[in-house]
Amino acid sequence: MIPAHQNHKFSRIYLWGFMGSGKSTIGQELAQRLSYEFVDLDCSIEKIENLKVAEIFSQKGEEFFRKIEHETLKTVARRTDKVIVSAGGGAPWRFDNAKIMNETGVTIYLEVSPKSLKRRLKTEDRDARPLLMNLTWKEIIDLYQNRLEFYKTAQITVSNDQNITKCLQAIMEQLDQLQFVPNKLL
Repeated sequence: MIPAHQNHKFSRIYLWGFMGSGKSTIGQELAQRLSYEFVDLDCSIEKIENLKVAEIFSQKGEEFFRKIEHETLKTVARRTDKVIVSAGGGAPWRFDNAKIMNETGVTIYLEVSPKSLKRRLKTEDRDARPLLMNLTWKEIIDLYQNRLEFYKTAQITVSNDQNITKCLQAIMEQLDQLQFVPNKLL
């Protein structure tokens, strides 16, 4: 079998997971290892709108953000170069985003335990995460639980409760074992 990092069929790799699951950190490291470009969907939206995600939510609302997120995702899904995409925590559960990502690339769910999430999503960090600003810890866990069914439709699930090196190693092993069907372009 050709290792994933040498296989053109893996031109788009999407990272899924709840806020604080490590999508951006793992995505940047994985992109470097594979010589792929890294795209953070939220950062792409911020550039398009010339506003931070929190400002988009407060000024234009979540529904506006989700529509822009969907359109931005469709644009990324049409790319033909090699790219690692950090999808926002809510991206897979809106519109047909999960289907788009599963059909146009490899999807990887970065699974994180509630204990790790609590450690990572400190109260002072919530200002940059508009959906978490006014939520209690119980409400955050409820939001996480509501999204799990969509996250679990990813082609690969890897625990990210461990250190970055172990998580990256697990991803590389899974990519090398995956029998992937050629990408479809939208």
